Amino acid sequence: MQICLLISLKLKCYCNYHVPYLQRDCYRIFKSIYYSELQRPKVLCSYYMKTIFLWVCEKLPMETWQEENLACLLMGLLDDLFHCLVNKECANYFIPQNNMLRHIPREFLLHHAKTVSNIRTNPKR
Repeated sequence: MQICLLISLKLKCYCNYHVPYLQRDCYRIFKSIYYSELQRPKVLCSYYMKTIFLWVCEKLPMETWQEENLACLLMGLLDDLFHCLVNKECANYFIPQNNMLRHIPREFLLHHAKTVSNIRTNPKR
């Protein structure tokens, strides 16, 4: 089953020629924020960022993915990440009833939520 999910994820993220380059760029920037700002303490993984991104891709219409919207799209991703951290809830994209944050202590999630809030407040830092 894990192989099927992995193949499905790769098709969704990388092989779909309908996915505009801006979506991929937006995901890469979002993931780079994770790698530069959210690695310590090590309680989150990049898969959570991918999951949030996939939910956003499903929610937003394709015409939203325009270059002039990039900053707003990134801020929206940070808002969604913040919401997940504060509410200790991040539904797996392929198994939505699986809350991937349920096992992480709340104090670690709130630490990262504060970091995300700081990034959101001062994105040019």
